Amino acid sequence: MRYMQEITDDWKCEYNVPSHIYILEKGRSGRLLGYIKEGTTKKIMFKKPFPFFIKNRKFKELKKL
Repeated sequence: MRYMQEITDDWKCEYNVPSHIYILEKGRSGRLLGYIKEGTTKKIMFKKPFPFFIKNRKFKELKKL
């Protein structure tokens, strides 16, 4: 699993968009397995992986959680 922290700072909208930590499969597919809401430590895992699109978003990979 890979943990990716969203660091997108320019959403071009008038409200605050939270920056969650996303849990992705390792490898090229990078399907979304779950996430951790901003400000919490609880993992929310999905029953089935979802496609995850990163277009127009910025992330940094976390080495440890």
